[in-house]
Amino acid sequence: MDNIIKYKLSQYKDIKSLNEEGTVVLSYDLINDRTCVIKYIDREKKPIYNKIKSIDCYSLPEIYDIFEADNKCVIAEKYIKGISLEQLINEKGTLTEKRACDYVLDICQALRAVHGSNIIHRDVSPDNIIIDENDKAVLLDFDIAREGQKERTTDTEILGTAGFASPEQYGFAQTDARSDIYSMGVILNYMLTGSILQDNTYNTEPLCSVIKKSVQIDPNSRYRNIDELRSDIKKQMAIIDNKNKVCKNAAFNNIPDFHSNEPLKKSAKATVYVFYSIMVIFCFAAYDSLFSVVTMLIFIALLSVIPMLWFGNKDKIFNKIPIINKFGDDSKMAWAIIIYVVVFLTYCINVPVPK
Repeated sequence: MDNIIKYKLSQYKDIKSLNEEGTVVLSYDLINDRTCVIKYIDREKKPIYNKIKSIDCYSLPEIYDIFEADNKCVIAEKYIKGISLEQLINEKGTLTEKRACDYVLDICQALRAVHGSNIIHRDVSPDNIIIDENDKAVLLDFDIAREGQKERTTDTEILGTAGFASPEQYGFAQTDARSDIYSMGVILNYMLTGSILQDNTYNTEPLCSVIKKSVQIDPNSRYRNIDELRSDIKKQMAIIDNKNKVCKNAAFNNIPDFHSNEPLKKSAKATVYVFYSIMVIFCFAAYDSLFSVVTMLIFIALLSVIPMLWFGNKDKIFNKIPIINKFGDDSKMAWAIIIYVVVFLTYCINVPVPK
C-alpha cells in the first residue's frame, strides 16, 4: 500500500460498522469535518461508481471519493440521515397514495439519472431506499448494479432481493432498465399494502393499473422506460388529487368515516351517529351518576360507533397496525374481529353496565 493510499485511509475515522461483514462503515472525515459512509467493494464496480460520482441528483448519495486499497475499491459517500423504507413501513404501517407516489417519483428521478448513464441498479428494495430528514426518498447501494450489455441474453449471476427482483434476475432473460421498473412496481405495492405481490396486491384504481403494468412477466409489456412510468405516476396523482378534492367538498367529510361518496353508506352511518346522539341525551336523563353515564356511553359506542370506525373506515385502522398489515385481507379481517371481540368482552367483564 503506497503512502497516498495510507494517507487517504487515515483521513477517515471509523465510528461503527453498518453491516455484519464490516464492508460498510460509518466514518468521520477528519479533513473535511463531515460524517460519511465508507464502503469496501469489488474493484470491478469502480467504473459504475465513477459514473455515479459525476451525477448530480438529490435522490442519489453524493460520492466524495473513490480509490483502491488492498485489492478493494473504497467508496466514500455522503451519510444520509433518515430511516429505511423497510423500517418506516414496519414502524408506521402502509402509506397514503400521495406519499407513496411522492417517494416513487423521487426514486424515478434517481433511476432516470443512472439509466441515462447505462447503469441498471438491479436491487431496488425497501432496504436500499432511505427516507431522509426532508421526507425525500434516496436510492442507495449500487453494489450489484451493472452496465447494460445488449449482446447478452441472460445475466451471469442470480442477484437481487427476493420478492423485489425482476424475473430476469433469476436467469430468464438479460436485465435492462425495465428490470428496475419491475422492482418499482413491487415497491409501490409494498408501500400501499405492506406486502410483496405474492402475499397481497393493491387493488384500488388508479394505482392498481400502474402496479400491474410495471410487474408484467414479459419486459416488453412493462413501461418502456422510467420516463413513461414517471409520467403515468404524475397523471394518476392528478386523478387522486381530484378525487380527494371531491371528498373534501362532500357533506359530512369532516366526520370520521364519512369519506365515501355512496349515499346509501352515508345514510347508514348518519343513522348510527343520530342514534348515538339520542343515547347521549337519554343517558344524561336516566342516570344520576356521571360514572354510570360514561360507562353506558362507552358500552353503546362499542356496539355502534366503534365497529363502524374499526371495520368501515376507508383506510381501515387495523391496516396500519405493524404486525397485522403484513397479512392478506382475509387474515387482517379475522384479526380485526378477534381484537374487537376481546376489547368488547374485556370491557363488559371489568366494567359492569349500569341498569
